[in-house]
Amino acid sequence: MEDNNRTSFYFNRCDPEIPVTVDDPENFYVDFDSLELRGEKCIDAMAATIQLSNAPTTQLFTGFPGAGKTSELLRLSKKLSDLNYLVIYADCLQTIDVLNPIEYSDILISLGLAVDEWFIESENKSKVGAWARRFGNEVKEILFSDVAIKEFKAKVGSDTAGSEIGIELKKNPSFRNAMRQAANDRRRQFMDQIRDYFQNANMAVKKIGYERGIVLILDNLEKLSSETETRDSARNMLLHHSDALQQPGVHLIYTVPAPFVFSGWGPQLGRIYDGEPLVLPMVKLFNRTSGQIYDKGVDAMREMLLRRVDFDEVFEKNENILNNLIYNCGGYPRDLMRLFRYSLQFAWNLPVREEHVKASINRLTKSYKRGFNTNDLSFLQHIGNDRPESLPDEMRNRIEHFMINHFVMIYGNDTEWYDVHPIIRRFIEMTNG
Repeated sequence: MEDNNRTSFYFNRCDPEIPVTVDDPENFYVDFDSLELRGEKCIDAMAATIQLSNAPTTQLFTGFPGAGKTSELLRLSKKLSDLNYLVIYADCLQTIDVLNPIEYSDILISLGLAVDEWFIESENKSKVGAWARRFGNEVKEILFSDVAIKEFKAKVGSDTAGSEIGIELKKNPSFRNAMRQAANDRRRQFMDQIRDYFQNANMAVKKIGYERGIVLILDNLEKLSSETETRDSARNMLLHHSDALQQPGVHLIYTVPAPFVFSGWGPQLGRIYDGEPLVLPMVKLFNRTSGQIYDKGVDAMREMLLRRVDFDEVFEKNENILNNLIYNCGGYPRDLMRLFRYSLQFAWNLPVREEHVKASINRLTKSYKRGFNTNDLSFLQHIGNDRPESLPDEMRNRIEHFMINHFVMIYGNDTEWYDVHPIIRRFIEMTNG
């Protein structure tokens, strides 16, 4: 039983869904940027854009889920807070249904409710005083006069309007559609009210000591479903409703799905928003030109795992077992954690042995193989052989599919470049015989 408890202990310490917090009491965080393993330092770049601009900025940030994006955003929050900005972090998963089509009004309401929540909590701590505006109540005032929404008035009370609207917005399709229609019907009034609310909120926080004003981060929007209708709605929103997304008039950071940035229309985003979308790449594990193992990257991924588990206890000091996990993750933190947790499941009790790691790699291989189509072989061979910096137009139009399935990874050292996941590379080699 004691061995099983230790296995469970390590299993939960390696949950890829849990971001590393700013205070990081367990010291899990590995600074890949300082090791020059990810290319451009995204957090420094976003902070510089905000600091240098005299006007509100809107920036886009992306990365594969589980690459460490949220942990980096939490560090950005700390960096900006130290410079006297009020950084409000909003998790879109709290108010947005990421499995279905999305519209600009969903985003704006989510941001407003996040500001609402901050003011309510701050008032409870006697920080703000009597700043009385409540975004939830103002949304009711503007939009709930619509006939389709009147039925929800009784459900959404005045004192808790914000939290109840957030719940309904995410879970109730009828409510969500009615809100969207009302926002579109009253778009000008809605936009004016949005701008007015955020400008007043910005002035309020400056009066209590946040002299640089508000920075809003909307995270997890990159987790939108890969279903065509949902992705198309997000593209339409980002390209054709950018004025609405920038309407709050404070510094904004939105996360977006990585495939959007690398698709054929991705370059438009840099012209519409404040600079090119910033990408958090994978950790470099292989040399781009030779394909040889890049020891510095392997060492960093090793450190990331061993900050969570005891090498002697878990692997019995067997470097080959640990390296096998690392080589097969492609520099993708989430896949390293997945492979390790699968290994624990197969082992059940410590230590983890070679056969457990092989079984975990086979499990992940089966997962990737389900989405593999031999018709895509020539495309993937090109990526795997050349590790290109850019793609011809006919391939660029197809890259989104491969990135959604994580067949193709992005690295960003001296230059940004593509490579295939190690497991996909093995498919290619097997097919070539």
